[in-house]
Amino acid sequence: MAEAWAEAWAEAWAEAWAEAWAEAWAEAWGFGEALRVKTAHSAERRQIDLHSSVVQFLLRRKYHWRFGNTVDCGAESKPERKAMNRKRQLFYEDTVTTLNC
Repeated sequence: MAEAWAEAWAEAWAEAWAEAWAEAWAEAWGFGEALRVKTAHSAERRQIDLHSSVVQFLLRRKYHWRFGNTVDCGAESKPERKAMNRKRQLFYEDTVTTLNC
């Protein structure tokens, strides 16, 4: 968890620094307004992507018990394991979609 947090923080810091540098450069050369609009849209898309990733991670941590581990869930045969994995995947997708709307 600490590694994931450190990686997310480092990525966010690098993106913020790069955006600040690009904005300062654009202001100096007279392209400020166009860059601000583009940066706002891409920042919004990145925020949505980051939110989805964080929600998926937290759901996996919180609800891993709901369907059990494929090894420990009692699914002996390959078709049973495949069905369990599909059920788990649909639950995550449905929950993430609901939270993002």
